[in-house]
Amino acid sequence: MKIFTQIKSYYTLAFTLFLTCYGFQIFAQPGKDESVTITTNNTVLNRYTRVVADIVAGSNKVTVTNINDLNRDAINYLPAGYTTAANGFKTNPLTPGDLIMIYQAQGAKIDTTNTVNYGAVQNYNGAGRYEFAYVGTVSGNEITLQCGSKFSYFAANYIQLIRVPQYSTLTVSSGASVVPVPWGSSYFGTDPDYTGDINGVTREPSSKTRRRGGFTAIHASQVVNNGIIQANGAGFRGGTTDPYTVSPAGSKLVWAYREKDPQFGAEKGESIAGYREDYEDKPFNETVYIGRWGRGAPANGGGGGNAHNAGGGGGANGGVLANWFRGAGVMNDFSGTCG
Repeated sequence: MKIFTQIKSYYTLAFTLFLTCYGFQIFAQPGKDESVTITTNNTVLNRYTRVVADIVAGSNKVTVTNINDLNRDAINYLPAGYTTAANGFKTNPLTPGDLIMIYQAQGAKIDTTNTVNYGAVQNYNGAGRYEFAYVGTVSGNEITLQCGSKFSYFAANYIQLIRVPQYSTLTVSSGASVVPVPWGSSYFGTDPDYTGDINGVTREPSSKTRRRGGFTAIHASQVVNNGIIQANGAGFRGGTTDPYTVSPAGSKLVWAYREKDPQFGAEKGESIAGYREDYEDKPFNETVYIGRWGRGAPANGGGGGNAHNAGGGGGANGGVLANWFRGAGVMNDFSGTCG
């Protein structure tokens, strides 16, 4: 999804915070987590939790789902094949002087008309907004920042809080890599109200608890990178498959940009406007039915094909198999040649 590696002078950063937070008793601690060498592939250095209450610009209070998600040790959402550094943070729990990042990935308002304009962004509503902040105090699931937030964030639009390591030197050895937990990973769990399925389609990927991860953020005075620091393939998810194997009887040409019936279109991909049930259930205080199937592309997400089992290139597992070639798919009045 994103990688953010920041390298700054200790003195410059501390001086800036002193000017903007004059009178605060706890100051930033760049280099607090000392030096770390990464020798293993798929090493996760960040920690992720969800923010469950709106943050108003200027406020220094942030409420999260579970403060223990930010612990250095015994995190329970590492995917199979991933690891973490035992000394990735100097302290196990989040403590004063730690660096965090607030990030809102979604919430954009889009054009929902069933026309070629479907998916055009009308208002970003803070989607993609982020900022860094230093921890002042921690009490239960409430974090008090050293300074008030610069921006406002909306919990309904899926905010996450990321714990960011502060190294004097980060060394990534040859053959090793630093990666995030992928956004939407099933290892983040499933909300109780998102279990089960609707019409044979599982609801679990829509879980709010999965709207985090996908971001690698590191603060270091020096980075020696002989390996890889990346977030490839860790961002927004594609549309999921549905259980239908045949088109409805008597079906005709399907052209809709948004559909409420999966028999008439493949599912849209995730975007800054949301994912799956967000497109279907009037997300973000919208009053217009959207629909999560069909060819319309929502913002920066991919549109679904115009049939339940769309294969791209115009094909949808329909018509005469002999006509499936050169990416032309099954076209109207297909003559057997491609222009």
